Amino acid sequence: MNDGQLIVLPYENGNVSVVKMSRIKVYTFRGSIKGFLFSYDASGVSILEPGNYRDFDSPYSKDVQGKIRKVSLSQLSGYAFYPEVSVLETISPEVS
Repeated sequence: MNDGQLIVLPYENGNVSVVKMSRIKVYTFRGSIKGFLFSYDASGVSILEPGNYRDFDSPYSKDVQGKIRKVSLSQLSGYAFYPEVSVLETISPEVS
């Protein structure tokens, strides 16, 4: 399922770029959700939450089955990536 597409997310004082379907843990005000990063846009982050969490044990699984879950920005309190995920780029804004 990893097609090499990069997704840019805000992170700390800038942005990070990670590969689509990287393992991610999304923190909400009600708890956390682990899954695979599906997309990010102005309305929030979408993850593929696996129906079988054994699929989650293998990074970049090819045949993960589950549901797409959207977490709106108003409910998002943060996210973390797993050790195998390469943060490809950090862009920090100019400080004047």
